[in-house]
Amino acid sequence: MEEHGERRTLLVVDDDSRILQVLGSMLESMGYEVIGVQDGREAIGVFEAIGARCDAVLTDLKMPGLSGSDLIAILRAHRPGLPALLMTGVSGAIATDAPVLRKPFGFADLQTGLSEAFSASPHSSIRGVTRS
Repeated sequence: MEEHGERRTLLVVDDDSRILQVLGSMLESMGYEVIGVQDGREAIGVFEAIGARCDAVLTDLKMPGLSGSDLIAILRAHRPGLPALLMTGVSGAIATDAPVLRKPFGFADLQTGLSEAFSASPHSSIRGVTRS
C-alpha cells in the first residue's frame, strides 16, 4: 500500500514467530514495509524508535505480558487515531475500538481488515471483520 508515493510501514506484533513470518510475507506482497516483534513491550520500544514512520499496528490479542488491546491503547496515548488491527482466535465480542480480524484468516480477509483499520474512526464501537 502506498500513500503519497511512499510505502506504509506496519508494526506487526505476535508472540508466535511462525505467524509473524507468514504475516510478514503476506503484508510485504501487498506492498507494506513490515517491522515484526514478538511482544508488546518490545513493540512500544520500536514504536518510540521509529516515530512517525509507523503507519499502523497489527497485533495479536492474547500475548504474554501485555495484551494487544492494551498495546493499542498505549500506542494511541502517544498518537491518537493510530490505525490498528487486532487479531484473535477468541470468539465473541471484544471491547475495542479497533477492527478485529478473526483467526484463521486469509489474504483477502487481511486486506479487508487493514482497509477498515485505515478508515476506522478511533472513537468507533466494537467492530469485527469475519469471513468463513
